[in-house]
Amino acid sequence: MDRRASLADDVTESARVEQALRQSEQRLQQVINNAPVVLFAVDRQGVFTLSEGKGLAALGLLPGEAVGKSAFVRYGDNPAVIETIRRALDGEDVMAVGEIRGRIYECRCTPTRGADGEVSGAIGVATDITENRHAEQALRRSEQRLQQVVNSAPVLLFATDRNGIYTLSEGSEVRAFGARPGDAVGKSAFERYRDVPAITDSIRRALAGEKFTALADIRGRTYECLCSPTVGEQGEVTGMIGVATDITERRRAEQQSRRLLEELAQTGRISTLGEMASGLSHELNQPLAAIVAYVDACLELVESGKMDNQQLAVVLRSVSNQAERAGQIIHRLRKMVKRSQPIRAPISVNDAVREIAVLLESETRQADVAVDLELSEGLPDAAADFLQVQQVLQHLVRNALEAVADAPPERRRVTIVTGPTPSGEVEIAIRDLGRGLAGASAEQVFEPFFTSKTDGLGLGLSISRTIVEAHGGRIWMTPNAPHGATARFTLPVGAEKGSR
Repeated sequence: MDRRASLADDVTESARVEQALRQSEQRLQQVINNAPVVLFAVDRQGVFTLSEGKGLAALGLLPGEAVGKSAFVRYGDNPAVIETIRRALDGEDVMAVGEIRGRIYECRCTPTRGADGEVSGAIGVATDITENRHAEQALRRSEQRLQQVVNSAPVLLFATDRNGIYTLSEGSEVRAFGARPGDAVGKSAFERYRDVPAITDSIRRALAGEKFTALADIRGRTYECLCSPTVGEQGEVTGMIGVATDITERRRAEQQSRRLLEELAQTGRISTLGEMASGLSHELNQPLAAIVAYVDACLELVESGKMDNQQLAVVLRSVSNQAERAGQIIHRLRKMVKRSQPIRAPISVNDAVREIAVLLESETRQADVAVDLELSEGLPDAAADFLQVQQVLQHLVRNALEAVADAPPERRRVTIVTGPTPSGEVEIAIRDLGRGLAGASAEQVFEPFFTSKTDGLGLGLSISRTIVEAHGGRIWMTPNAPHGATARFTLPVGAEKGSR
């Protein structure tokens, strides 16, 4: 009885082991069938004894289909496969990359040995790395293109570690410093350029945690340099990186442009002066005629012998006042037309408006136009050239005067307003009740040679926009309802108080 029970237990245990083994084989087969690889084995003659794995589908095969067939025959046209299997059958562990049917495989093949230690065949795993290889190739091409861009870009790309040792030195501008791309890597910026403070000071500022853009004159060239610290995971500064662009030619072009602007502005002032000649001659005639009248009266009194010293003093004082008035007119004219370098300094736009109002007084009086000034008190000074601002004002005010020339008497009014903007700039507005933009767009009126006048050149507003934008400001025109238009322009605020 005990023997039968023991035998039954043995049979039950054996059945459990067999079932567990079958389940293990099934799981292994599932892993092999679903693995994105090709698992293969060959005997000593190169005949397949194993051919499994999901990767077989890419080769047009089913699992087990190649078993019993010669690898040397099946892949006789692929020397890479034949060589890999032969090397493994010769007893060598082989790692190779080859192409089969347009797919790229990485293959690990190793010999199998019998109980006597002799090579009995080979077993291998081939992994499809086509997508990985394409991605690597695309990355290399991208890196090569990026390197070409970096090497040919007209900039200097550089980086240092925390101690100022170069970790990057690329870009075509490296050659301007007597070096080649990469030459400076591993060397100290402070030692290499100790005689160029513009470089060492910028690196120190970035290593201190500052991000900034600066201009630097280095060895006869002007560079615009953007520097920024690099930080680690804890927020600590680990180094710095920078881009330096050679802007020498751009600066020269800007200087040439400014010179042309100055010439154009000078021409514009003289041209405007010619247009104002009639009003100015009338303005000068008044004090000069008064001087002549006072002198004639003085001569008559002297010749008659009836003049005493007190009368003489009154007449001479009147002559002096009229001469001073004429001199002020001439002084303002000389100041407008004289050739001088623009001076950017804190100026009072209210003073500029008042002077233009006085200069155009005779013209406004002859045109029967009232000019109202609404000047904001306590207005900060603008950073600008006083004469160029006056030139802009003159163009805009004279345009407004012309716009109201044909308007009814009650609309012959021009208002000049000054005040601050929400962004902290100074704004000047010239408002009229005239014919408006006369069908033109608000942008079109600032284009060169655009004019609504039969005898105009169309340069006044274009010159004005060039001057304002050169100062860092903005100029624009808006229609008024129901009549007229308003021209506005802004100027940046100056750093300190001043009047001219």
